[in-house]
Amino acid sequence: MSKKSREHLKIYLPSVIIAILGFVIAYQFVQPAPPREITIATGDEKGAYHAFGLRYRDILARNGITLKVKSTAGSVENIKLLDAPGVVSMWRLSREGWEIRTPRRC
Repeated sequence: MSKKSREHLKIYLPSVIIAILGFVIAYQFVQPAPPREITIATGDEKGAYHAFGLRYRDILARNGITLKVKSTAGSVENIKLLDAPGVVSMWRLSREGWEIRTPRRC
């Protein structure tokens, strides 16, 4: 290895190691971006929760978020949908307010 190559190695290798270490440390503190597409199960199309879902769809669309409003047969089907594969988190709107939980299988 030439003298010039060793000088470059002395300069660039520590810089690269520090940069990689910085990215690894920063990664520990960075939160992932929120999803741009969300699906909500609302119950029957004639129910109040479906109307709420449609209103939330319009509000979120103003911020570039797509909300898919899914009509279901009610609470039991909604809970089954939350246990479906691929569900990362669940938000529940009920008479008591919002509840956000992570599924047990995650």
